[in-house]
Amino acid sequence: MKTKGMIFLVLLVAGSLFFCSKDDDGPTGPIKPSGRDVSSFKLYRHYVEGQLPTFVNIMFQITDLEGIGVEFLDVDRIQVVENEKLIDAAASAMHVRKKDDLFYELKTVLVLDNSEGCDLAGLKAGAKSIVNNMFNKQSVALYTMSDKLDLVQDFSSNPTALVNKIDALSTGAAANNLYGSLFKVFNEYQETYSLTKVVQYIYVVITDGKDDVGEKSFSQVFKTAEIKYIHAVGYGTGVDSELMEAIGTLKNHVLGSGSELGAECAEIQNAIDYWAQGFYWLVYASSIRENGFQEAIVSIKGNQYLGDGSTFSDYYSSDNFHDIEGGAVINWKSGVDNGAEVVYVLLNDTTIVTATSFMGTKAPSYVWSVDKPDLVKLIPDPLGTSLIHAVALGNSGDEATLTVTDVANNFTKSATIIITDFRMGLVLEELWENITGTAVSSLTSNSRFPNNPDETFELTSFEIPTDRADNYGVRVRGYVHPPVTGDYRFWIASDDASQLWLSTDSNPDNAEQICLVATWTNSQEWGKETGQRSAWISLVAGKHYYIEALMKEGTGGDNLAVAWEGPGITRTVLEGDWISLYMGN
Repeated sequence: MKTKGMIFLVLLVAGSLFFCSKDDDGPTGPIKPSGRDVSSFKLYRHYVEGQLPTFVNIMFQITDLEGIGVEFLDVDRIQVVENEKLIDAAASAMHVRKKDDLFYELKTVLVLDNSEGCDLAGLKAGAKSIVNNMFNKQSVALYTMSDKLDLVQDFSSNPTALVNKIDALSTGAAANNLYGSLFKVFNEYQETYSLTKVVQYIYVVITDGKDDVGEKSFSQVFKTAEIKYIHAVGYGTGVDSELMEAIGTLKNHVLGSGSELGAECAEIQNAIDYWAQGFYWLVYASSIRENGFQEAIVSIKGNQYLGDGSTFSDYYSSDNFHDIEGGAVINWKSGVDNGAEVVYVLLNDTTIVTATSFMGTKAPSYVWSVDKPDLVKLIPDPLGTSLIHAVALGNSGDEATLTVTDVANNFTKSATIIITDFRMGLVLEELWENITGTAVSSLTSNSRFPNNPDETFELTSFEIPTDRADNYGVRVRGYVHPPVTGDYRFWIASDDASQLWLSTDSNPDNAEQICLVATWTNSQEWGKETGQRSAWISLVAGKHYYIEALMKEGTGGDNLAVAWEGPGITRTVLEGDWISLYMGN
């Protein structure tokens, strides 16, 4: 069975701006946040991706030349050149998302060299300076290293739990497997950058010694460390200063003794806070309307630093980019520009509803309401206002009006909530084995059809597994639920022959054949035969229509899939809230 996950956090196009105050020097002069004069900036590229319908997403970090995050820049300072053309921030609805606008985590990996001879009191003071000053969306994992690397506490955002672990630390072995321990911990974690989740890692390594085990080499540690973000802290006269300088990709801290660790780590934690605040997710609407890869170059207007990292470039795909109207939509996902006019909530159950804003110029802030709270209860989601949990309190068939307002951009959208006992997101597959032939009639004329299938399955999309067996037939059926009222058309692809039937309502007796495969096609090969595509069919949002596909497989490859397109929907396989399980006999 093929399973296709549903992404609830569709946040990339919900416009946001991060505003800050600037001094009198104007947008290209030094800016003075928190007492700092900053006119030189360094950029760290993380992620670049184009996404339908027309947006480019660029994630990166901005720091000063000391590696301290720069949190105060806005679109009047951030420049993007796309295919040698400067992007107009206003015309493209360019905006910036920051860590508090999205699902973001900053994980701090604290690695303490507790080998014999360490300043244990200093190490504890330094560790506590970090965990006692953690900020929202930060967690800390605690490691010690002597002859081996030990995980003392996995990632936690609970300062009390972390302090208890720190207080319980003791001196380790005499041997110092510094290279082996760092190589292992640097390879333990990978950052995540996606349109639904961002997870970053910062390492704080504190040591007063050198490697005397030889499990790994200096070059192996350096090669792994150069792609990580690390504060390297060396104290005392016996420290491997060459290693500290090599792995301190954010900063190399040189201290005379362990007694300085408490104060120094407080500064490091402050820098980590700035690092997280210096994360930028830039989004803009591209005007490119041709398929292919496009180059985007990012720089800072008025940057006094011109060395490595003062700018970066990357490529993104603009395939199928197209125009989109501004406004808010409910339950948008890629390829469904208009979202949904109808939202189904299962009887005595809860469903998550999403809001997305297109072409907004401010950080979205959504307010949800329902006109019949006795039928549907709304529960906020802790991840943000773009999600709401709708709880069905009424009976099957009851309806209410759900309204969401993006108060920041003055966008409003409503949808009808229908309480249903339909099992959404599923269709029923019935399979008959040991039937020869390739024509659908070989299945329908068999004495075991339609009441005695050999097996039944629940599918999460209108597509069966490919290349499963020989000499069998299937019927896949359920209901289709149009998200908006309008004209739709359907496709079927299969190996071997198949038929697609659609009813004018929920009654299977009113179904008519709308398209077919006469011979065979490859999986999701929609254009091999003219009969694979239906005519345009008018469907009404809020109604449910019985749909059935029949397929007969002989020998060789086998497949079956049904797709559709409609208002704001590019051709895609039927799945999710568009389908529900057949409930008849």
